[in-house]
Amino acid sequence: MNRRLRLRGGEDGFSLVEIMVVIVIIAILLAIAIPTFFGARDKANNRSAQSNIRNGYTAERIFYAEAQQFTGDVPTLKGIEPALDFVKVDPGQPLTWQTGSVYVYVDLVTKTLTVAALSATSKCYYLREANPSAGALFATDTSCTTLDAVGGFSSATWSS
Repeated sequence: MNRRLRLRGGEDGFSLVEIMVVIVIIAILLAIAIPTFFGARDKANNRSAQSNIRNGYTAERIFYAEAQQFTGDVPTLKGIEPALDFVKVDPGQPLTWQTGSVYVYVDLVTKTLTVAALSATSKCYYLREANPSAGALFATDTSCTTLDAVGGFSSATWSS
């Protein structure tokens, strides 16, 4: 028994190789986890902008149900959905896009509504409805153009 204790007497702690292996394993796990975290954050930012658009669109639909037309009047929309920062857009008006704002453009001639928002990932999301009974069309781009010039709308919803 004493012989075993004497042999193990100098083996306290971990060897340098064991510590290095643990550090390498931790580094590999971090290399996997960090990009996943940033991807999740970007996805959350995009979903926030999309959610703002849907809430703004819902406010427009509520107004439409009462007046049979869309409105670009910010106080009216703010009265329906006070949590959103609505910005009325005029035709051809260059925008200073800001995250958190919901941009509304109503073409009175074609009776088309376009609602847009900028994500914190610099993606612009758009929702357009030309005929209230036909449903909404969706678009995404990174150039963030004026709302009356946006193209590429489809019935497929946004991808994150």
